[in-house]
Amino acid sequence: MDRHGLRDLIRHKLHNGDLPIAVPTYMQVSNGSGATCSACGEPIVANQSEHQLNYSDGRCLRLHFNCTAIWEMQRRERGFEPAF
Repeated sequence: MDRHGLRDLIRHKLHNGDLPIAVPTYMQVSNGSGATCSACGEPIVANQSEHQLNYSDGRCLRLHFNCTAIWEMQRRERGFEPAF
């Protein structure tokens, strides 16, 4: 998926609540575990960075590096505080 398509997908997921706007309570970065990215739906493979976002309500999101950057950019465009 190209960057514009990914941006539109993440924007849509933020709008309908599939991705949170809130700042996570904890964030960890590691090598990909093969988990599905909460933003784009593609696997996060071992040679990619996996961003794990944990929330106090028990939600745990896993995102690619690029998906995390677009998620953060979209949050900031809406006027929310930086997540990191």
